Amino acid sequence: MKQTFRQFIVRLTHSFSPLAPATQPPVSVRERDFHVEKNEVVAFSRANGLRVKCASGILWITHDSDLRDVILSAGEQYVSDLASRMVVFALEDAEATVSA
Repeated sequence: MKQTFRQFIVRLTHSFSPLAPATQPPVSVRERDFHVEKNEVVAFSRANGLRVKCASGILWITHDSDLRDVILSAGEQYVSDLASRMVVFALEDAEATVSA
């Protein structure tokens, strides 16, 4: 079952939230497939180590306070080496996989 990036982010962010109840087990995020609509923007607040694989379409990835920009086309991937916020923008409809 595919999820939107937004649904994944809510689950991923909640699993790392310092406000999450201590009794709640952490969410195990292995790998998720997504459909990203053209012009959709998704931000990951703790991006260090996240892997984004582009199966189709084109994704633009950038980090706060970093001059590098990454453009992914079908078959390409990117692994974040920064802890700063990572922004993923769909330049066209895309299928992607994100793993932590």
